[in-house]
Amino acid sequence: MFHFSGVLNPQVGKQAFLDYIRMPDFDPHFAMLTDARQLNGVEASFPEIVSGVMKVMRNLRQFDQPVRSVILVNSEKPFVVARLLDQVLERASKIRIHIAREEHEALALVGCSDTDFARLANAA
Repeated sequence: MFHFSGVLNPQVGKQAFLDYIRMPDFDPHFAMLTDARQLNGVEASFPEIVSGVMKVMRNLRQFDQPVRSVILVNSEKPFVVARLLDQVLERASKIRIHIAREEHEALALVGCSDTDFARLANAA
């Protein structure tokens, strides 16, 4: 699971993605879950998002089948940026973004039977 707090920009998002795919147990078929509720801001324009995705195109090819990426948000700015990222990734990769506003919804979208993140963390 990705956790973002503070102010997010395309460079931070790109680095988190690269760190994720470099993990030894990475599997491109597993759903991704992002908790973006602790963000204080997002500094990303549409051209910056496109540029960031273009920089990781080679890495995106690892996703050879459709995979779900769920982003949990609780404010409008992260929601809008997630929608912009979705529009770019939909054309450039097999990653499909789904945006959730509630923990139970986000967990259900990634196929997890837990109902909140605390239970998920305790189970790990």
